[in-house]
Amino acid sequence: MQIKRRCRWGLKALVWVPFAFLVACGGGSGGTSAPPVNPNNDDQEPEVVDTPSPVAPRSSCEGTVAKGRLGQAGRWVIDADCRVVILQGVNQISKLPPYTPEAIGFGEDDLRYIASQGFNTIRLGFIWKAFEPEPGQYDTDYLESLYRTAQAASDAGLWVLFDFHQDMYNEKFSGEGFPDWTVFDDGLPNQPDLGFPGNYFLMPALWRAYDHFLDNDQDLAGRPMHEAFAEAWRRVAARIKDVDRLLGYDLWNEPFPGTALALCANPLGCLLNNQDKKLTAVSRLAADAVRKEDDTAIIFYEPFVTFNNGADTAHGGVGEDVQAGMSFHNYCLAKTPGLPGLPLTDPGCGIEEQLVFTNAERQAREKNDTLILSEFGASNDLVTIERLITLAAKNRVSWQYWAWWNRDVCCERPEEGIITHPSDPPLPENLNQEKLDVLVRAYPQLVAGVPESYGFDRKNKVFHLTYSTQRADGNGHFPPGSVTEIFVPERHYPDGYQVSVEGGQVLPGSADQILRVVSYAGVGTVTVRVTP
Repeated sequence: MQIKRRCRWGLKALVWVPFAFLVACGGGSGGTSAPPVNPNNDDQEPEVVDTPSPVAPRSSCEGTVAKGRLGQAGRWVIDADCRVVILQGVNQISKLPPYTPEAIGFGEDDLRYIASQGFNTIRLGFIWKAFEPEPGQYDTDYLESLYRTAQAASDAGLWVLFDFHQDMYNEKFSGEGFPDWTVFDDGLPNQPDLGFPGNYFLMPALWRAYDHFLDNDQDLAGRPMHEAFAEAWRRVAARIKDVDRLLGYDLWNEPFPGTALALCANPLGCLLNNQDKKLTAVSRLAADAVRKEDDTAIIFYEPFVTFNNGADTAHGGVGEDVQAGMSFHNYCLAKTPGLPGLPLTDPGCGIEEQLVFTNAERQAREKNDTLILSEFGASNDLVTIERLITLAAKNRVSWQYWAWWNRDVCCERPEEGIITHPSDPPLPENLNQEKLDVLVRAYPQLVAGVPESYGFDRKNKVFHLTYSTQRADGNGHFPPGSVTEIFVPERHYPDGYQVSVEGGQVLPGSADQILRVVSYAGVGTVTVRVTP
């Protein structure tokens, strides 16, 4: 079928040496679509084959997925109709005072533009220091600002992942996130100051601050710090739970193993110490606090930051009968943003990046948790960005690019963003169009079954999807006529596209960059192919 549209970073040698060996060892049956319609008729409505029209019945997940929310069925995020949801989007976290997206001019126009490009999710976050500047004193105005941004994202059609964001603990270490009253460094030097992320590798004071937190030492008010952290999360969840399209809560961005770094920065992770157990304890306490206020959204935990470069994790589950997932990041060590890159590293990076996905998949299977790649990119290296997006599709993992715009405490990061000036409207001249050409792509947003494979060949403008009609929750198959929705960007198909379907057909009325496909009766597998 043819659908026509109108034109319209030597520091590297000192750190994480065990990773060097990573590169060295790397060394169905059913109908088809109709013939093309008249290629000269731009206004021609999509046609379907002359067979009994499916009625697109619903496959209910009532009792599993709350109204207006997404749920989790093992490895997958699902909607209220039990369809698998694939998420692709961006990050917007504000790391500088007053720590709100509103303060940098990020607002409804940005969110509408993001949604118009086919993105369906955004990762927003809070800075604990901003929310609780003094022990037990909570800034509700700050939280209200974050709520407004989250709700505006929801109104634009974006699913919101709400994140506690920190990098290098606190401003004392050229980072952000944790309140001043949680900083205990035993008087160790916070030098040399190499900025973010260099301080992670050579700053003893920073390591000790993480040690004290992971060990659950008392804060200045005499509270165990885990309990203070969990209470902050409870209060955040009490407000954020009212966001209409809330995907879930990301409990702790890029936790760091402290002085155990040397024992954790290896392919086996923190196997020789108890750091993963300590991290799991923090996650569980925070998850319990969130669930006191909101038991409908998905709880996402994160492994230690070393996971980003191929170290494994032994993070435990966050509780019984909890909708849970692992939020993880993927940054090749040789191309870590903010550090001098090494030349000719793409083949090795590809091996390392796939290892991250492999470790994530193992964690998902063992813990029966879902997955989201909540950070990657953070550069103008389009080859690396596209390789990671391609790997994410190959591994069937949702993603959120870092970032729409970013500035760190240590320094500006213009190369990380999509928009140049966040206070100005998202007009073409204010946007990195080459990066958008890579990030915006055809992908399945809602699958009436389980995706077996999908991907987009940007060079040749070819998209493919194969999915089983089996329900992700294991309760049988979707009935015939169940609807799968695929985003097909006008950016890549300005003159329209052709669709071939095996095991189903295009649903009449597919338009507005959304291709709707329905399955035939008795079909176990549906295959969709989109070409120019």
